[in-house]
Amino acid sequence: PTLPVSAKKNLEDPIEIIVDIVHPAPADVFPAATVVRKLA
Repeated sequence: PTLPVSAKKNLEDPIEIIVDIVHPAPADVFPAATVVRKLA
């Protein structure tokens, strides 16, 4: 079966998705590194 666009985006940009979930701000304002450090 063909993956939905949302599923493809989750596979291609997991960090971007995490940023969207953790804090609704642009990635350049809320760097992915900060998310990784908080989760680590």
